Amino acid sequence: MRYNDCHVHFSGGESASAVVAALKEARIDRIGAISPDPGQDPVRQNEAVEWMAGETAKAPDRLLGFAWINPLLSGAREIAEHAFCDLGFVGFKLIPHHWHAYDEELAGFWQLLSTLRAPCIIHTGILWGYGDSSRFCRPVDFEVLIGYPGVRFALAHIGWPWTDECIALAGRFAADDVVADVMSSQEHAPRPATPSASQMYIDITMGAPRPYRREALSRALAVAGDGRLLYGSDCSRPEDPEALKAHLRVDYGILSGELGLSDESIHRIMCDNFESFVRGPDA
Repeated sequence: MRYNDCHVHFSGGESASAVVAALKEARIDRIGAISPDPGQDPVRQNEAVEWMAGETAKAPDRLLGFAWINPLLSGAREIAEHAFCDLGFVGFKLIPHHWHAYDEELAGFWQLLSTLRAPCIIHTGILWGYGDSSRFCRPVDFEVLIGYPGVRFALAHIGWPWTDECIALAGRFAADDVVADVMSSQEHAPRPATPSASQMYIDITMGAPRPYRREALSRALAVAGDGRLLYGSDCSRPEDPEALKAHLRVDYGILSGELGLSDESIHRIMCDNFESFVRGPDA
């Protein structure tokens, strides 16, 4: 079995050739290659995106670029649009650092992503290294994306410790999709422009510590199904094949050995779903 990893961090010193060599050894086909942390500096944000574009361009079939954007920084929308439309990035990574998803000042950014129909990986749950920012990372805050149906997003870490909240939100989007199907089945009733289950995925990168992880994955599967979960490592050493493989072993062991999923289901979670997330449901 081969794998895709939706969530791999770059620091700015890596080379594409070394990362691709590590991926081959780890039997990983593609990764979501996240550009370096922009911090609170708009110049640094632009430089990080430009650097990442240079590396992903060397292996675009293996390194799928996700531009890490701080939407509060000056010029963030312009950088995001340039990254997606001109530099070859396939999507975005966001960490809610002292902003809430429903803040009015974010409306223009969400509208841009909706217009671009760009996939977005969003940190949710406890947030290390960012002071008191965890209070901005509640999964339910992203219910606001119901109003931006073009945004395809994945909430990372199953929202730990708010895993039930994350899973409930996935159910909310799925329920709206069912309602839309029922309405569109009526004669002369066009399908309304409502949010879809295809909007929301759950990025299962490590969040819940090992004693809780089996239960979190089991509940996510029970509610969202194996077509909504994305395997990710959150690895920050993409040139190290052992670091990439260590995460694979943990999650494969839980999905196969503890939860008893079929090879087909595991392949969806650890490979196929990333392709549909990036390309869109109709690709």
